[in-house]
Amino acid sequence: ADVASETLPRPTAEQLCDPMRWEARQNAGAEPGQKQCHPKFMRLTVNALPSCAATKSKAALPVGAVLQPLARSDVEVPVVNFGSSGVVRCRRCRTYINPFVSFTDGGRRWRCNVCALLNDCPSEYMCDLDADGRRRP
Repeated sequence: ADVASETLPRPTAEQLCDPMRWEARQNAGAEPGQKQCHPKFMRLTVNALPSCAATKSKAALPVGAVLQPLARSDVEVPVVNFGSSGVVRCRRCRTYINPFVSFTDGGRRWRCNVCALLNDCPSEYMCDLDADGRRRP
């Protein structure tokens, strides 16, 4: 069915003046590790991604991201302190530990999501796992 373009919602002049509206992107109910970053630092070329393969192939949307990790902003960037052990990295490919690695052996080891090597967790970073195999906060 055809949709008249006049019926589609349009941004107001105020919204156009402030394209970095952070309040529209905050996840109020998200867990601390599940929040999105401020669009000043990372922004996708599309606002919504297809949820199924059929829609994805029909839409044929090219997806890209604009990253500006050193952008000047009054937004405070959270910093993680790994302590004396430093940042935990894979022995083989040197990938940093990230949300996509999987932990095994009760949290004593982790599997790299890039090269699949099983790495030991430093004792300072080791944490017990819950019933789902996730680290406890």
